[in-house]
Amino acid sequence: MTDLTATIERIQSSMERVSRLVHGMPTEPALLLRTLILVGRALGELMEEALRPYGLNDTEFRVLVNLHSLPEGTGHPGELCAAAQQTPANMTRIADTLVARGLITRVASVHDRRRQILQLTDEGRALIQRMVPAAFEPLRSLLTVLPAPELQQILGQLKRIATAIDQSTRSAGDPDSESNEP
Repeated sequence: MTDLTATIERIQSSMERVSRLVHGMPTEPALLLRTLILVGRALGELMEEALRPYGLNDTEFRVLVNLHSLPEGTGHPGELCAAAQQTPANMTRIADTLVARGLITRVASVHDRRRQILQLTDEGRALIQRMVPAAFEPLRSLLTVLPAPELQQILGQLKRIATAIDQSTRSAGDPDSESNEP
């Protein structure tokens, strides 16, 4: 991994030079975007590294945790697609992997045989109990540089940005945005 702080400083310098050459360059929003992307990627890499000893990637981890959060650890692939930000085709592949590892089971619904039911196994539950604290420890350690109120403030601000994105998407007439209504 490169020096993230130095990379962000180089990007900022570059954007400041461009803003002197291009009228209307939105320097601060552009820098915020690049910084969020870089920090997000770096955090994602740390998460992947923390999950590696458990033989999971971040997507598989999110599916397991989301399944664990459902009543009785049981859900349908469609429910998990949105929570894990995956397409139905990817969810099928992920479920195949987790079934092969013995972490979940997949059976046809008794009410609708076309619909699958995914359920955590005892082994899947035990893995989550061991893995979740360890997987988030690197993040917890990094974020000790910010007091809890500042973390809450950042989270609130990011949620406001997410809401603005949702509203912008809806106003642009994106047909998929209707399914994201609260």
